[in-house]
Amino acid sequence: MKKKYLDRLSEELDKVHANHKDDILEKYKKRYDFGLESGMKETDIEEMLGDPEEVAKKYEGENPFTSDGFNKNYNLSIKTVSDDIVIKKSKDDKAHVFFDDCDADKYNVKNNSDGIIINYPKTKFFSFNRKHGGTITIEIPENRLFYNAEINSASGDIKIEYLKAKKIEFVVASSDMVIHKLDSDDIVLTTVSGDIFVDKIRSVNFSTSSVSGDIEANHIDCETIIIDTISGDATIKETNGKIKTSSISGSIYVNGTECGNMKTYVKGIFKKWA
Repeated sequence: MKKKYLDRLSEELDKVHANHKDDILEKYKKRYDFGLESGMKETDIEEMLGDPEEVAKKYEGENPFTSDGFNKNYNLSIKTVSDDIVIKKSKDDKAHVFFDDCDADKYNVKNNSDGIIINYPKTKFFSFNRKHGGTITIEIPENRLFYNAEINSASGDIKIEYLKAKKIEFVVASSDMVIHKLDSDDIVLTTVSGDIFVDKIRSVNFSTSSVSGDIEANHIDCETIIIDTISGDATIKETNGKIKTSSISGSIYVNGTECGNMKTYVKGIFKKWA
């Protein structure tokens, strides 16, 4: 009875696009448990709590979904230093976060109706108490849509099996990125000395930049592609759309043809294209 009541409440909360759904369910679960501990019958508890449909109406919120199905309130945000990040498909319809050889207790972690937030806060004595990097694995259902997906890392590598979001932005220092599939309207991949390898991208706008790291991207289906490097090399294969490139000493090849635009780059290093 308890599970049935909470499952129905969960469904009704989804219908009204209730904010903080997990917190609401937890509150009613505790109230249900308190009733059981007090010796109340389940029918009396549910009468006291109220019909799930009527309860959900009290938490009715603004529809968070955009016209293309993305939930503006559901985001992915990962900020770490030396731990590797692995994103892979979940074996069920739930998102999971696992820590392997990490300072898991020092992370701020949320995995709920607001998305997945994993943050390693920097402290004054950060460099003195930081251990070697481990691995953070995030399992995500294939049909899960994030609105914003962002990753910031210093030296931890990033490996992604598949990720879909309205906007994707990864910014790293010396980390390597190995990405097999990204699906988004706007994708930005930025590195200093780490290498970037991407196998498949579907996007409207795809932008990638590097100082000394190399970039390799295959099967890029985009309207606009922007590639900026200083000394790193870039190779883009099997792509379409409008290509804009700039480099100082690195070589850039697009579909087998060498190209570059040093003049534009020297005018303003890392200046965004208009």
